[in-house]
Amino acid sequence: MNNTFKDKVTSEFNQEMNYRKIMAKSERMIGMNKIGYIVAPVCAVALVAVGVIGFNMNKNIPEKEPTGIVSVASNIKINEIQNLASAKIMADSKLIEKNDLPIELIGLTNVAGNEASMITALYTKSDITKEEFDVLHDYVLNFFNDEQSIKISATKEEKPLRDYFFQATDDISNIDGHDVRISKYEDKYIVNLEKGEYHFDIETNGLTEDEMIKVVSEVLK
Repeated sequence: MNNTFKDKVTSEFNQEMNYRKIMAKSERMIGMNKIGYIVAPVCAVALVAVGVIGFNMNKNIPEKEPTGIVSVASNIKINEIQNLASAKIMADSKLIEKNDLPIELIGLTNVAGNEASMITALYTKSDITKEEFDVLHDYVLNFFNDEQSIKISATKEEKPLRDYFFQATDDISNIDGHDVRISKYEDKYIVNLEKGEYHFDIETNGLTEDEMIKVVSEVLK
């Protein structure tokens, strides 16, 4: 296991420091879709979408054709989330097209044989006194239907924006030779990982553990 990665994740998810970072972001009013969220314990995270686009995700994610590369997930450790809380953040969300993505992320518009339902770019302010949201922070790819959803957020900043925070243990898993952090709350998985210059958050709802691991493996390719 990469000790540097584990040390970094451990420090980033230190409960006290994580809370301070979230509060700092709240005070700077960096947030999603210009909608404020009060920091308070909640039983579940409400998903807010700017629009709904039809999507037909198979309940059982299909296997891809053999490529000669064996994908092996080993040493999987799930961090159970004890508490979820919403966070007050502010950002501007803009719908974009596949071709607007950086070339490194275009391949993620198709995950487990399914095309992204919606792609957005999240912008924050370079200065709180400005009216405009002028700093591109995240690219977000959403895949969803009535029963399942996958959200992949990618950024070159410290980490993707979230409208919530949580407390959990900080065990590190290894998928296809990469260190990742997997947390779980009810049927929601939250996966944190790094690949190249990008930091990723992967959130799944309604997927089994095996299906979630397949999605993470595709992001890591």
